[in-house]
Amino acid sequence: MVVNEDRFKAVVKEFMEGRGFRYSPIPERKDLTPDFQLFVDDEEYTVELKFKGLSPEENKACSDASSEKGGDEKAFPMAYRNSFASSFEEGKRQIEAFDPERRSFRLLWLHATGTFSRAIYHNLRSTIFGTETFMSRDFDYTLTCYFFHESLFFTHKDIDGTIITNDDEDLQLCVNPYSKRYNDFIECKLCESFSDALCDPQKLKSEPNVLVADCSIPRRKMDKVIEYLQKKYEISHLERFPMTFYQFTSSIKQPQT
Repeated sequence: MVVNEDRFKAVVKEFMEGRGFRYSPIPERKDLTPDFQLFVDDEEYTVELKFKGLSPEENKACSDASSEKGGDEKAFPMAYRNSFASSFEEGKRQIEAFDPERRSFRLLWLHATGTFSRAIYHNLRSTIFGTETFMSRDFDYTLTCYFFHESLFFTHKDIDGTIITNDDEDLQLCVNPYSKRYNDFIECKLCESFSDALCDPQKLKSEPNVLVADCSIPRRKMDKVIEYLQKKYEISHLERFPMTFYQFTSSIKQPQT
């Protein structure tokens, strides 16, 4: 499925206006500009919309596999992806160029699209938060660690949050705890409006199955980060359990008549 950008923006406009926000498209200029702004009371938001799907090479591979097997299983490691990072960086530059004085809250809206939109949705979230899953003999459940890996939020502290959606109508507002305006942003009308779909590691860190790697150790030194987590949370055993999202699609051949 290929999303029509204008049609999707019309859906976003209707959705946000239904929540009490005024939607204002930003006219295109010679240089790259963000897509739209949102206004409510005295608050202002600048938003850049990005669509993320499989690369042409991945799409072709899936198509070839489906034609041979009648279906396709795609595995997505829940890990940092450079292709997402470059889009995020570009979106940040567009917002900064439009609002260099930082009058508004800065957000990216990332929409996962295509056959594997749900897998891409979860992969986007992992890249934004740098998450990792752990097992421990101390617990009978898995643990989710935020910022264990490199993360887009840690790298881009000028972005206040990200809205992630997909073709299956999943939605989440991800809050950047490293944002320079974090305290203001978590009190804003947008976070209030999305309170039922909000992910803020600062508010989740008291949950028993959540860890936060709030340390300055280089993320390539994973053993050192794990040692930090064990000491911080007084855990005797901690083992990485990298998660992979699997999605299966099938194709049905119509009988010839």
